[in-house]
Amino acid sequence: MIALTALLFVVAGGIGAYALGGYLGEGIPGERWIPAEEASTRVAELGADIPLPAGRDFTWRADNLRNLPGVVQEAGVIETLAHDAACMWAHEWVQAQTDRDLGRASRAYETILAARDWPYWTVINAEFYDDELLELANNMEDGSTERVKSDLQLHCADYTHSQ
Repeated sequence: MIALTALLFVVAGGIGAYALGGYLGEGIPGERWIPAEEASTRVAELGADIPLPAGRDFTWRADNLRNLPGVVQEAGVIETLAHDAACMWAHEWVQAQTDRDLGRASRAYETILAARDWPYWTVINAEFYDDELLELANNMEDGSTERVKSDLQLHCADYTHSQ
């Protein structure tokens, strides 16, 4: 029973690390592992330099981390926050389109373009995020609210379900 409990803890911790930018096994080479509970209390600090739309924050992600067992990698948490921010900007663009606020829509689009160069993407996931953000920016440039909403559902499921 103790061995089974230990195995479940290790697997759950590994899944948490995978969900936050690492992968089962080594994780992100050379990056520090921290307890998920600690990560939950440091979300504001870890995401302080990541641009967000007005009135947005990472509170829901801190709540999510608080409920995650095991350990996560600090770089993976930061990458996850950057991904969350990209989701927030995509959502901001959709809302701005709905509100016919061209200034907000333009800021959201420009931020998504700039997000491709953010330093937060780890080596493991950089190509994935570059492709994802380029597709999102192309859909925004085309004015396709439906495709951006589809991108949100596909790539931002945990974000969209937390709203």
